[in-house]
Amino acid sequence: MVFFAAGSVMVEELSNGLITPLGIALSPGIVVMTVVYAISHISGAHINPAVTFGLALTKHFRWKDVPVYWSAQLIGAVLAAVMLRMMLGLVAGMGGHSPSGTVAQSLGMEVAITSFLMFVVMAVLINKKRFGSTYGLAIGGAVVLGILVGGPISGGSMNPARTFGPAVVGSVWIDHWIYWVGPLVGSAIGAFTYLGLNKMSIKS
Repeated sequence: MVFFAAGSVMVEELSNGLITPLGIALSPGIVVMTVVYAISHISGAHINPAVTFGLALTKHFRWKDVPVYWSAQLIGAVLAAVMLRMMLGLVAGMGGHSPSGTVAQSLGMEVAITSFLMFVVMAVLINKKRFGSTYGLAIGGAVVLGILVGGPISGGSMNPARTFGPAVVGSVWIDHWIYWVGPLVGSAIGAFTYLGLNKMSIKS
């Protein structure tokens, strides 16, 4: 995911705008959708520490497995960024994230868009039969929408690993904490909000 998401930002700069902002939003959404369909039956296809955190909080994932998943996600992110550095050079901050708005705006945006993403993930997890074969489209679509709205403010990360990999390789750590605190808090809000609404729906 980091290879294609960060790579699209880097190619956008190298090609003088060939990818376009819409392409930058579509790239991670499509790769998330593809990965969900490809490996969800093997690992759950989290590829996002915030999603892993939200699932563990709501007892849909074992806490003892969180360190293993987080390690895999972060190592994968760094390796992807290294590959991009070798192929494309040190451009566009390695496709990483730093706030374009104020710290408060960027933090709030990361909380909001990650809440939406996690809300959709919980909906898919609990109602997978209802979603049928469209569950990957729903999650990928949530990623695209989050980046379209959040991109101009915070970069639209929603994923600590997505920001961490380019930060390590490109040494860009400007307000990096936002991309951990925002997604983790947002994930908790989104997960518990869906559970609350779902519980109310069942009772009614």
